[in-house]
Amino acid sequence: MNPTDNLSNLMGKNRIFSANEFPFGWWAFCIFLMISSIEPRLFFFAKWHETKNTSVIQTIMEQQEASGESLPETIDQLKERGQKLGLNVEKFDSLGHPYEFVSFSSTAWYVSGSINSADNRSPGWTEMFQATPSLKGEKLGPWPQASLMSELSLDGRYIARLFLSDTEPYRRLIVVNNNSKKSPVWVDTINNVEAFKWMPSGLIYTTSLTVKGRSGAHFYVPSEGVSYFLGQITDSKMNGISEGLDQTRDSSSYNIVLLDVRDDKVEFALSKDNGLGISPEILFQSRKAFQIKSEKNQIVVNQVPLFFSPSFATSSPPNLSPLVEKFLNLALVGPGQTILEEWQDSAAHFEKTPLFVEMLWSLGALYRNASIDFMDMGKTSDSKTLASYAAEYALTLSRRKDAPTWMKNCALWFWSEHQLLNRPLKNPDIKLEWPTQ
Repeated sequence: MNPTDNLSNLMGKNRIFSANEFPFGWWAFCIFLMISSIEPRLFFFAKWHETKNTSVIQTIMEQQEASGESLPETIDQLKERGQKLGLNVEKFDSLGHPYEFVSFSSTAWYVSGSINSADNRSPGWTEMFQATPSLKGEKLGPWPQASLMSELSLDGRYIARLFLSDTEPYRRLIVVNNNSKKSPVWVDTINNVEAFKWMPSGLIYTTSLTVKGRSGAHFYVPSEGVSYFLGQITDSKMNGISEGLDQTRDSSSYNIVLLDVRDDKVEFALSKDNGLGISPEILFQSRKAFQIKSEKNQIVVNQVPLFFSPSFATSSPPNLSPLVEKFLNLALVGPGQTILEEWQDSAAHFEKTPLFVEMLWSLGALYRNASIDFMDMGKTSDSKTLASYAAEYALTLSRRKDAPTWMKNCALWFWSEHQLLNRPLKNPDIKLEWPTQ
């Protein structure tokens, strides 16, 4: 047999197709690859690519946390940190959009691409968003607060939570889906959020004046994904409702205390922030109430009569996050020495959380009450010592940028009253017992 026949037979078994004989399926596959290189949404490995990139980002973040360094704040900083570790971070996803990266604190961050399933979060992300039911502040004093850290929306679809950033002295508000992944829905990265509360139509929250943000009340509507600035809440001359966060800044800031929400109604205590202290009693007396609704993609705000009363105070609800539960379980009634020691020992647990300013506020109130008790018992020296401790807490609180404006200004008033040697206000919800001898 001719050797060339064997060669022909071999080629017949493993034929190499000519251009004219190329099967349609192979042509289609090549065309698919060429189109995919131009249109990334058709790229078969897009999801895998994003998952790999977010996995690299997670590795970088874990190493940053382990080293004790502050976390990067932007995707550019993240890429720089990765290069030092020999890891490459893609700044853009398969659609050519920049990855969304947000760092809230040393324990809270997330990154995601255009494909929703390709995202990663900090360890314990789900636990950070344990929904806390409505808190009326029974154990926090006569001025009920907004939600302490986390709260579930009335329809059960979303969870809002405050975070305290390690890199800047502001409180960040984030809304996530109430599902197993707690997927991020919306973040206010501009304003310093002071208080928030879910209403039937959306999320009402208050902010203080910052370099980028603005002071006042805002209303976030999840169904629209939009936050509105409610100018008329803080100034009767401002009747407009503006969309977005970074609008024209107010000329002055306000103390705004979110008190309670009933039937689309919200009540505030307001006063202009002129850098001076204000008595909590005066602040509480200057209140306004509004009804706020989202109707047919329009925000309707109407002033209504005051409605808040102490009868709305309720017992601490169940299913609290461990940290909030620990805070609310701290006693305000009982043996004075024991209570003061428990509050002092617990302070360190809340130092890097939004609850820390609440801790300082309560500690100041405890020591003021103790000072009055000892004064009434004729123990002047001990009373002055306790009063000086209360003044130090007040001064510290007044200087913290992450504290709500109203709280800082009230703390400044308490400190000024101490300097003037005036008898401090006594908190009626705090009842400390002391030995008779």
